[in-house]
Amino acid sequence: MLIVWWCARARLVRGSEGSARLRPPRVRCRDCKVTHVVLPARVPARCSATAEVVGQVLLTAAGGQGHRGIAASLGLAADTVRGWLRRVRAHAEKLRAVDERIARLDIRA
Repeated sequence: MLIVWWCARARLVRGSEGSARLRPPRVRCRDCKVTHVVLPARVPARCSATAEVVGQVLLTAAGGQGHRGIAASLGLAADTVRGWLRRVRAHAEKLRAVDERIARLDIRA
């Protein structure tokens, strides 16, 4: 069971509408006594941008634009964009397999 322990350090997170200050809660497990930072679903772990911004980068790269051009158009550091693209390419097969499994799910409302 998790209990709210305090807040983590404040950080700036870049979204499509600009940057916003985020101070996520820190929770503690009652059993193991370890604390964890709980981020909103829209903010990937160890990332200073929202999933929407990362997705926009990936879509633009899929369209053929290079990392420098993408970074300049979105106001991001070129090294950051290049790192995201490299990690996605390195894990492309795993991502494809997950996508296939999701596509095969039979979800009925």
